[in-house]
Amino acid sequence: MKINEVLGSDLKSFVAVIRCRVQGSGSVTTRVQIRCDGLTQARCLLGHVYGAGNVMSIQQSVDEGKSVIKPIKPLTLDQLQVKGLEDQAKAMKHRAKQVKAQQKVKRDQAALAKVNRSQ
Repeated sequence: MKINEVLGSDLKSFVAVIRCRVQGSGSVTTRVQIRCDGLTQARCLLGHVYGAGNVMSIQQSVDEGKSVIKPIKPLTLDQLQVKGLEDQAKAMKHRAKQVKAQQKVKRDQAALAKVNRSQ
């Protein structure tokens, strides 16, 4: 069997903390990396090799080649200028909506006060 058959691209990588007993001095913890289909398989394999009571924790690690977060390309100066102007336009539209809403509230309050005075 070839190594690329064992380490196929569909296997997930897990990092486990294992407790190892040392003769005369108690125990030591160490980290071990294993590649398999899933968390349950990783726990079973590590439990079989090191003993079920010696597997302290298991976490799935993110492979560098299969990064979940893609890097963002930096914008050019022209793109930054356009983006800045678009952001300003958006902020101005939002501010205009706020001012219109405040003016409407003031008009409605004045109309309500006028109705209350006439009664």
